[in-house]
Amino acid sequence: MITFPSTSLVQSVVADAASADFEASAFAVALALVVVGVALWRRSTVAPAVAATSGFGLALTTLAVAVRTGGWATRADAPILGRLVDHRTRMSNEVALVVTTAGGPLETAGLGCVIAALLILRTKRCRPALILLGTVALSAVMCTLLKLLVGRDRPPLSAQLVVETDHSFPSGHVTGTATLLVMTVLALGHLSRTRRVVLLIGALAVTALVAASRLYLGAHWFTDVAGGAVLACVMVTAGAVALRLDAARPERHHRAFPFRPTADDQRHTVSLG
Repeated sequence: MITFPSTSLVQSVVADAASADFEASAFAVALALVVVGVALWRRSTVAPAVAATSGFGLALTTLAVAVRTGGWATRADAPILGRLVDHRTRMSNEVALVVTTAGGPLETAGLGCVIAALLILRTKRCRPALILLGTVALSAVMCTLLKLLVGRDRPPLSAQLVVETDHSFPSGHVTGTATLLVMTVLALGHLSRTRRVVLLIGALAVTALVAASRLYLGAHWFTDVAGGAVLACVMVTAGAVALRLDAARPERHHRAFPFRPTADDQRHTVSLG
């Protein structure tokens, strides 16, 4: 006798397939927009930035929807967490705690203020430092709003080495660390390209370490840290545009007050008389 799958099972399979196809298509479109934006970045500013920001924004929205609805993109979360929990050691625990503490919100804010001050001293300009701080602050606000909108629960307490009870998506540690470090590299436009590439690689490596520490400690799911990284990409793209527009502005040289005419000014005044 031939038996057919139940209607509920068929509907579940179809729904899963549709969700997977939708998420894959959305991520593909997002990647295409980002590639176009990066490819055209040197030729223009606004249009490539819009394309790249739209791509990152679409990826972040798709990921948030998948997290909210338990979509296909979240299927690897539990296996990754379980594998990390099974391979914990005392030394690894201590290293992860140090790394995750260094990437905390307060530590990121403090480091941002120090970097901004050093930028002002090094470049004698305030705007790049203010853009850096503004981008980091806005990324924190956006991260908090997303946490409230998505409302995802943290991993179970039994898997957490550091107890976290607020919402989980996206990771604030990853968002703040990535935004601050990459924006710092972009603000150092006076350095050679080779040095900036080296610093960028270092920034990405540190961000990866912070993300790994959050996963290892059971504070986040994998899609949480991925969401934090994508949100950082959105904010860094916007910050990069602001830095580029600022660099294109002509510098205005104002005299110090009170005004004291120089010898050249006096000669020029005499010649006019």
